[in-house]
Amino acid sequence: MLLSNAVEPTRLLTDLAPWVVVREGERRADPPLVMTPCGLAYADETAYDRDEHGLLWARWTGRCEGRPQLANVHSARQRRAKRRSLCQGCKKPADSDENGVLWLVENGRAADWPDWPEQMITMHPPTCLPCADTARDHCPHLKRTGSVLMRVRRPELAGIRGHLYRPGEGVPVRGEIVEVEYGDPRSRFVLAEHQLVALEGCTILNGSYGQRS
Repeated sequence: MLLSNAVEPTRLLTDLAPWVVVREGERRADPPLVMTPCGLAYADETAYDRDEHGLLWARWTGRCEGRPQLANVHSARQRRAKRRSLCQGCKKPADSDENGVLWLVENGRAADWPDWPEQMITMHPPTCLPCADTARDHCPHLKRTGSVLMRVRRPELAGIRGHLYRPGEGVPVRGEIVEVEYGDPRSRFVLAEHQLVALEGCTILNGSYGQRS
């Protein structure tokens, strides 16, 4: 993607922001929470508030418009991208071939993880090639950490990330942020904000893209 030097920074940010990030016109709904014998629930809960594992998810309201809030990911769009293998950047089908679905992640190589990124857990949805190139060129986070582009044969939904709640006097009390696997007893008391994916059958493409200044 070639970008003109005349493009205003705000316009550039809006045009290039990933589909999964929250926009200025959206906000967390935060309806009243209650604690039941089965775990955390909304006082006015509907069937759309829970996933296929029966876990409660954060609600959003508003319209997907306005300046992007790059530090925040929209829970529903993130889940949709992962369930349907959509690109997190443009919402189109993620790139896929006989070696698997395309993923772009931070460079997390470590001496004590010789087969990294095998069985890596990530919150990121997959991507397409054009959006991967755009992210490497413009994402401040990836410029700091470096990035790795890879094919994943077996991406498996693994769990959730969100705030853990405990019973309080009248209303549930929000605690720390946790990452729990599906089937973990604590998951019934978590308000899910991100879905976690385990990446298996990974093939790194063209090595690692290092840090950029």
